[in-house]
Amino acid sequence: MPIAETAAQLFYDRLFEIAPDVLSLFTGDMKEQVRKIMAMLDTAVAGLD
Repeated sequence: MPIAETAAQLFYDRLFEIAPDVLSLFTGDMKEQVRKIMAMLDTAVAGLD
């Protein structure tokens, strides 16, 4: 899902731009974090049906 990963990366880039203090909360692999947020959003959207 390249577009999903791009969207998630844009989300985190913007988050860290407007709230740089939260960067310290993300100490692990950001690629894994990107996968996690997209999985969470996928589950949330699927639950809307």
